[in-house]
Amino acid sequence: MKPRRRTSIRRRLLWLSTLVSLLTLGVAGGLFVVHDLGMLRRQMVRDLEVLSAVVGDSCLGALAFDVPETAEKILMNLRHEYQIRQAILYEARGKPFAHYQRDPEPVPAAPRLNDVGVLVDVSLLGLGTVEVRRDLILDDQILGQIVIQARTDELAAQLRRYTQIAVLLLLATLAVSLTLARRLQRRIAEPIQRLAARTREISVAGNYAPRLALPEADDELTDLYLGFNAMLDQIERREQDLERIRASLEQRVAERTRDLDLLVREQRLMLEALPLGVLHLVERRVARINPRVTELFGWSASEILGSSVAPFYADPADFAEVGRLGYARMSTGGVYRTDRLLRRKDGSCFWGRLIGQAIDPNDERLGSIWILDDIDLDKALERRLQQAREAAEAASRAKDAFLANMSHELRTPLNAILGFAQILEGDPRLDPGQRRQLEGIQRGGQRLLDLIDEVLDLAKIEAGSLELAPVEWESRAFLRELDGMFRGRAERQGLALRVEASPTLPRHLRCDAKRLHQILVNLIDNALKYTTSGEIRVRAEFVAGRLRLAIEDTGRGIPNEALERIFEPFCQLGEVGDRPQGSGLGLAICKQLVACMGGTLSVESTLGVGTTFRVEVAAQALERTAREARPDPPQTRRVGYRRLKGRGPFCLLIADDERANREVLRGLLEPLGFTVAEAEDGRTCLESVRRRPPDLILMDLRMPVMDGLEATRRLCREPGTRRIPVVAITAAAFDEDRARALAAGCDAHLGKPVMSEALFATLAQWLPLQWRYAEPEPGAEMAPSLEGLSEETRERLIGLIRSGSVTAIAALAERLVHEDDCSTLARCLSTLAQNFDMEGLRRLAQRLERVHNRAASGRPEARNGD
Repeated sequence: MKPRRRTSIRRRLLWLSTLVSLLTLGVAGGLFVVHDLGMLRRQMVRDLEVLSAVVGDSCLGALAFDVPETAEKILMNLRHEYQIRQAILYEARGKPFAHYQRDPEPVPAAPRLNDVGVLVDVSLLGLGTVEVRRDLILDDQILGQIVIQARTDELAAQLRRYTQIAVLLLLATLAVSLTLARRLQRRIAEPIQRLAARTREISVAGNYAPRLALPEADDELTDLYLGFNAMLDQIERREQDLERIRASLEQRVAERTRDLDLLVREQRLMLEALPLGVLHLVERRVARINPRVTELFGWSASEILGSSVAPFYADPADFAEVGRLGYARMSTGGVYRTDRLLRRKDGSCFWGRLIGQAIDPNDERLGSIWILDDIDLDKALERRLQQAREAAEAASRAKDAFLANMSHELRTPLNAILGFAQILEGDPRLDPGQRRQLEGIQRGGQRLLDLIDEVLDLAKIEAGSLELAPVEWESRAFLRELDGMFRGRAERQGLALRVEASPTLPRHLRCDAKRLHQILVNLIDNALKYTTSGEIRVRAEFVAGRLRLAIEDTGRGIPNEALERIFEPFCQLGEVGDRPQGSGLGLAICKQLVACMGGTLSVESTLGVGTTFRVEVAAQALERTAREARPDPPQTRRVGYRRLKGRGPFCLLIADDERANREVLRGLLEPLGFTVAEAEDGRTCLESVRRRPPDLILMDLRMPVMDGLEATRRLCREPGTRRIPVVAITAAAFDEDRARALAAGCDAHLGKPVMSEALFATLAQWLPLQWRYAEPEPGAEMAPSLEGLSEETRERLIGLIRSGSVTAIAALAERLVHEDDCSTLARCLSTLAQNFDMEGLRRLAQRLERVHNRAASGRPEARNGD
């Protein structure tokens, strides 16, 4: 590449000023010449236009009278104008009429005048001629046209004169500008040259101390000098800072080197004292180790260093697997962990835990660090823990099996006891004494069933498998049921039972009513058990989405040291009188159930004063209209059913290996009109179904020869029997047993002992039937309503019935329907009045009189009497 020619800034400034002067003068002179020439040309054109107008007007008469000679004479007068080359007069048709020529030249033809279309037209013919055309008009009629051509010699001469003057001015100006530029450029070039010289001095000597003296003029060069000096200040300070940093860095490097040496020694000591083996492997060969490695394997350091790690593995497959999996993991920056069986030098083996990580995943040449730990003791502990876990699981399975078998074996005879008791309960021939004895049998059986359920509940809670079933329920009916369950027992013990509902308690709630009922029954039962005099009060209220219940008694109280233990399983505080205290599971189960329902159970007690248990659970308040909230009228004893589809009685097949269980079900079903067939095992059940398909099968799940599950599966596989409803009846009470039955193909599940209401509800669900009930005795179901009437209302109602005023009775029923304790009585009155059942009203009046007489004498009404 050709080097560029060096040009000084002095010369560049000189050339620049000269070039600017030349351009300025050239442009100014050119504009001046163009302007003057334009003015001369315009003046010449104006003169020609005036001349054409004067000559044209003079020739109008000659044109009008067609006298060319006159026109010629007029045109000849133009010879005195030396710049006129020729003048031509044309007729309207474009034919030359007269002309004048200074030089002999051919006369050009003119276009038709109506094509010209202008009054005056000026044009430049070549560089030396100007032409002017003018139309000659007389009385708005074009008679002809005159054309005058003139030379432009004067314009050319003027242009030459202007050019000479401009050149002279340009040369003079150039000389002056060069002289001035030489003087002025020194003021700019010399400071720049001094700046360049100072820059070269700094680059050669490296001396930043001297500063440039500022120019005299305060201009951009002064700013440049100031900036240069400021730059020198910064560079000098930076050099000083760098020098200090360099000195400090050297000191810090020395300190870091000492620290690094100390750290290396510390790490070496730590690795030597570390109870874990540490290996540095490069391509699976040992590069470095700590002393613990030699202790673990029994080889010396010289034998291990540089060797492969393959001999360390008891199984060569482990060596290959660790190489494949471990290095694949470490190549991504991860940490590889594994437990492997390793071999010592003497051939003995031990379990080792290996942890490896690459030093740099992107550079395999640096190798990896491995940590080795002897975990023989951990493995032994793990084996013992596994054995203990298996033993615990076996014990848990044995416990579950024991509970399942216990439940099954106890529920099976209970099914017969409670089942036959339910059958006998419907016998109208029983006298009051026999009924009391029957109630004792039922209470004992129910108590035993409750104990079984408590044990199973405790097992479910401990296993974490207890599930809640939230349902909608009516709060006041719930409390009335509790009152009805315990009022008779409380009166027999001489205690007052008060069940109170706060005005804030919603009519309808949603939560697990079954578990809540179980909790309250247990707490009220305990209160009755430990209270010998006074009263028991049950209060219910609803606050901010929480249902709060309090059970207060006036019993002997609980010592403070026992308050924490009463919720423990099998905790017993002694006996009350001669009554056994129970299993000790009730409060423990209540505590767990309340916790499962998202609530709390607390107790307050004072010796000699009484005890208060407080239950608080989460519940949802529901809105219901008055019509929806009104309970259905109570039904009396079932006496049969009406078949909704088909004819004839329903045929039910009972499959159970226990004869007593079959007799219980038969005793419950045959009095209602069902046809009952029996089978002792699953195989007999299948044969009976094939001979005569029943409408529904009640299937026990545990039977000899073939159990109920297998029989149900076979029924579901056969096209002719798969649509027959199968209700599983089993003494197995766990949820898994129910799920197993439904999975096998059963349509419903009933637990033993079978309760008649649950059985009838299931039959109504799977068979098209409608139950028939015995006609109720007027007033028999209305004992609470009759007791709740005021004396005045009772007397008025008796009088209305005796007078036979059906309209007044209906009006009174309409008023009583809004009172909670009288709603059932109101509906009965309304029905009797609408049907004009005077006999029913008469019997109701007799019952009212008995209630009225007992109230007057202060005796309570016998509930099992009328």
